[in-house]
Amino acid sequence: MEFKAVIIDDEANLREVISIKVGKLDKDVKIVGQASNAEDGFNLIKAINPDIVFLDITMPNESGLEMMKRFETVDFEVIFVTGHSEYGIEALKMDAIDYLLKPIKSKDLLNAILKAKSKIGNKHKIRQYEEMLQRSGGKH
Repeated sequence: MEFKAVIIDDEANLREVISIKVGKLDKDVKIVGQASNAEDGFNLIKAINPDIVFLDITMPNESGLEMMKRFETVDFEVIFVTGHSEYGIEALKMDAIDYLLKPIKSKDLLNAILKAKSKIGNKHKIRQYEEMLQRSGGKH
């Protein structure tokens, strides 16, 4: 199964580092888009409908946390990537998969990706089960 991912971070070099590391760590995850600010990131997510979003918290004009509040429903997994540890609690309240501090350690990035893939896989199985129940008329 292939997983689409996007990176939203105002630091171009960090977007590049994440992209390279993800490519080396997990061949199933494909970076399909990048944005340098929350507004472009919001539009990118709406356009691409990714499975995983690597999201910086502190960006000019609008933070990653503020951007997330704009979504009515969040049907993707968020991995926050930031240089600031003080936003961890708020990120967890948003049901983030993980909260990685810069500089990103490959081991932590891989663990976050594996958690996201597992959660996505579970959601997929639940949807399949619900569809099967609907086709059978809800009978067990």
